[in-house]
Amino acid sequence: MLSFQEIQKVLQWKAKGWSQRQAAKRLGINRRTVRRYWDLDQLADGEPWPIQQKRPNRVSKLQKYKKFLEDCFNQHAGNCDVVRQRLKAEKNISVPLRTLQHFMKPYRQKWLEEREKNSKEICFIETPPGSFLQIDFGSMKLAVGKLMMQVHLFVATLGYSRRIYVEVTENESQNFWLRGIEDSFRYFGGKTRFILCDNAKALVFKPAAPGQRQCTFNDKYAAFCSYWRITPIASMPRYPQSKGKVERMVQYVKNNALRGYEFESFGALQGHLEKWLRDVSDERVMRNLPPEEEPVPRKRFEVEKKYLKPADRPSFLTVREEYRRVDAKALLTVDNEHYQLPATMASHQVRVQITDQEIRVFEGTNYIQAFNKSLDAVKHTMFDRITDGKGDLLFGATSEEALQKGSLDRDLLEYEEVAGGSF
Repeated sequence: MLSFQEIQKVLQWKAKGWSQRQAAKRLGINRRTVRRYWDLDQLADGEPWPIQQKRPNRVSKLQKYKKFLEDCFNQHAGNCDVVRQRLKAEKNISVPLRTLQHFMKPYRQKWLEEREKNSKEICFIETPPGSFLQIDFGSMKLAVGKLMMQVHLFVATLGYSRRIYVEVTENESQNFWLRGIEDSFRYFGGKTRFILCDNAKALVFKPAAPGQRQCTFNDKYAAFCSYWRITPIASMPRYPQSKGKVERMVQYVKNNALRGYEFESFGALQGHLEKWLRDVSDERVMRNLPPEEEPVPRKRFEVEKKYLKPADRPSFLTVREEYRRVDAKALLTVDNEHYQLPATMASHQVRVQITDQEIRVFEGTNYIQAFNKSLDAVKHTMFDRITDGKGDLLFGATSEEALQKGSLDRDLLEYEEVAGGSF
């Protein structure tokens, strides 16, 4: 049935010469309904016009259980089916699910608004400058060299300034994770105290169990963090909000920097990203910050860079890592040289990180000692081996000067002379 105002419109359109089909189409109703009111202007004077009848106000039988239903609804995170089951079990009231959903509609809207408010409060967590670096990988299909291919993107985000670093990689293997982290150190000009990652198998061997906060990191990743003296933290499983800043930045890079572009090569792609980081990402104006906070990442980074720690060591990926057994005299042998460890380390198994100039010794993840390869090697002589304890030679003869010098300190020319020439 049409309302009084709609009937007036039908009669006005009829006076203007409209057809019933046109009036029905304009009102979005069936033409037969329009036909019922088409000749109302010919009714006798004083005859009442039909008006839309109102439905009687009915009180739902669920109204007296309003408080119970609202409490159950909040307790079960808005699941009306569970609320219906409890209503049947505890109050012996059976209602269709759709009826209950219709009744709970105002409460659902209130619950959604409350959840949205709490969600925003949890997601926007501020951290002190220089404290956290969040890392993650993303992937998308891009046209590179006129071919559509899957591209992997390593993304690192500073927790305070939200300045980001992006690097294109071939895949998401462990070496690309580690290389991306080291490249971000160089890009930002330093490192943070903590590094926050997800539970990727390349980094985390065993994620934390439900209700616990203890995880097991991959041995190489743990050695990497120990080498850089940075504390690793893994987010809780199935809780991406704990590293929401980098999660958001992965989507930002995909949609703002890359979506719809085509590149001639991976080099052109990386060059585009570097320019985008400098001209767009660093200059963006962030929302949802307190009014007194600086919203531009580049300006916030001016504060944060003062708190970053130096990262001027050689790349971990150029470091050789081996396991060695310390001998009974607490001597560690590396590359045919010996290094003296504390006596308590005798006969222990240690993990050794070896670079061109340095040897770092660990027992498990505990740092023990570092040696300079050339300066800290123990210099042995053959004196005790070629004398009888009284200073007399056990065999042959040599000069007193050569005896004092020691065989390992001799000039290489002496060995060449004995061998009959250089090699």
